[in-house]
Amino acid sequence: MDYFARGKVLLSGEYLVLHGAKVLALPCSVGQRMRVRKSTGSEILWKAYDWKDNIWFEADLDIVDFHIKRTTDARVAKRLARVLKAAVRDNSDFLSRWARYRVTTQLEYPIEWGLGSSASLINLVAQWAEACPFTIYFEVENGSAYDIAASASDSPILYQIDGDALHYEEVTFQPPFVDQLFFIYTGHPQSSPEARRAFRQKKVHSDDVRTATELTEALLSANDLPTFEALITEHERLIANILQTTPIKEQAFSDYPGAVKSLGAWGGDMLLATGPDWQTVKSYFTDHGMPVVVPYSVLMEGGAKELAPYIESAQTSM
Repeated sequence: MDYFARGKVLLSGEYLVLHGAKVLALPCSVGQRMRVRKSTGSEILWKAYDWKDNIWFEADLDIVDFHIKRTTDARVAKRLARVLKAAVRDNSDFLSRWARYRVTTQLEYPIEWGLGSSASLINLVAQWAEACPFTIYFEVENGSAYDIAASASDSPILYQIDGDALHYEEVTFQPPFVDQLFFIYTGHPQSSPEARRAFRQKKVHSDDVRTATELTEALLSANDLPTFEALITEHERLIANILQTTPIKEQAFSDYPGAVKSLGAWGGDMLLATGPDWQTVKSYFTDHGMPVVVPYSVLMEGGAKELAPYIESAQTSM
């Protein structure tokens, strides 16, 4: 059997999604694929490939209790075992009969980009197990699960937590200035669980949550680039005030003529920048040590083959 789950970008509401803010999440055209082959035996043989077809993780697990017989990374293997156990608890028929399962996964983007490889893995296992991905997620993670919803969606989504309930809906986000939006990989990946733990120590007011929701709704309906730039700049100030830090543009790109927004955990992973064209944006950020610049349309609509040249061109620039 073959399965697919998408990567994601959280355009608005980072951190504040945990407090009930409505957020805009963008499923990527690239993600993670999984193939499962069954034969005689009593174990799970797992191989994970990166976007260049190199094996980055392997593990052999017992099918009865998911004991790790062999692995190249104990931390990753333990998390995988927890995900499989959670899937079995949600669907007791999953892996209830002895067999040998050869499982291969393949990422279509560099894992360090922070596009949700953990969430997409949960989604893939849930598909295989015919289990609920949200149930599995909340057994192994302490986040909002917006990335679970995004990994299974073909369209952008509005996502919101309301007490114990999760609400999300597919929406249309195709601004007329889409060719002036670019994603930049900073080269400084961050741990989402650690970022969430740190943020929970910050004081968040109900006004902050309400403002984040209003900004999300305004971004969704922005029809021109100056309005969009003003909204993401205001969003940066909102999160910066809560984190008691300085927005990334003021820190590192004060002379950049466009707008710059942090995506995900601040200080790492990806940025969103506006600019007149790819070459101009690429030149500026390469000069600042960030040669990975991907047009919005490539990451959101292109696919793995379209994305690969942008990754490879960045490596030749480093």
